[in-house]
Amino acid sequence: MLFSCFIICLYGIFQYLFGFRYVLELLREQRIVYPFAVEWLNRKRIFATFFSPNAYAGYLTMLLPLCVYVRRIEKKDLSVRLFLIIMALCITNLILTFSLGGICSILLACLCILVLKKQKKHTSLSISIAIFIVLLVLLYSRYQSNSALLNPTLSYTHRLLYYKEALSMVARQPWRGIGIGNFEGKSSLFVHNSYLQIWIEMGFVGFVAFISLVGIAMKKGIQRINAQSGLFCAFIAFAIDNLLSFTFYLPETSWIWWIVVGFIVC
Repeated sequence: MLFSCFIICLYGIFQYLFGFRYVLELLREQRIVYPFAVEWLNRKRIFATFFSPNAYAGYLTMLLPLCVYVRRIEKKDLSVRLFLIIMALCITNLILTFSLGGICSILLACLCILVLKKQKKHTSLSISIAIFIVLLVLLYSRYQSNSALLNPTLSYTHRLLYYKEALSMVARQPWRGIGIGNFEGKSSLFVHNSYLQIWIEMGFVGFVAFISLVGIAMKKGIQRINAQSGLFCAFIAFAIDNLLSFTFYLPETSWIWWIVVGFIVC
C-alpha cells in the first residue's frame, strides 16, 4: 500500500508542476464543459489518479498515519528513511489538494490521538492549541477566498441540498432502506455523508450494524492506543472525513480502511 502511495504521490507532484496546462488546453480544444474540473485545474488542486481532489485527500488521510505507524515499527535505517520520504510526499500532496475536509480530518484525528494517549499536560496543550490555530486559519482563509462559504456554487451549498434530500428519503423509508447502490439523488449519486447514505440504502438495522462495527474498532483501538496509534489515527481520519465525503463508497480508498480495521480488531 505504501509503495503504491509513493508512486501516486510522485505523479501528484508531476501533475502540479506540469499537468494542468495541457489538460485545460485539451478541454478547450474538445469543447468539454465541466465546471468542477476547470475550477480544480485553474486552482491547481491535484487529484493524481483519483477523480477529484477531495477523494485523493481522503486516500492520503489514511496513508499518512500508516507511514508513521510503519516507520515506528521498522528497524532498518534505509527503510526508515524511505518512509520519511513517503510521509513528506503525503503531506505535500495533501496540502496541494486544497481539500479543507481532508486536512481538517487528519488534524482532528491527530488531536483525538493526542487526547487519548494522555501525553504530558503542557505538551498536549501546546499541540492542541497549534492544531486549533491551523484549523481556524484554514476556515478563515477559505471564507475569505473567492469561493466563499456563501457562494451558491460552492460544494458546501450543494452538500446542504444533498443532506436535505437524503433526510427526506430517510423520513419516508427509515427502517427497510432502498437497497445498496440504489441511491440516486437529483444532482448526485452520493449523499456526501457515508453514514447517512448507509442508512438510506441499508435501513436502520444496517446503519446500527455499521455503527456497531465502528464502535467495536474504536474500543479496540483505544485499548491499544500506545502500540497502534498510527493505525488508529488512519481509522479516525477516514471516519471523520466520511462525515462530509463518500470515500467509503470508493473501492480505491475503502479497501484500505477495511484492512486498517482488520489490523485494529485482530
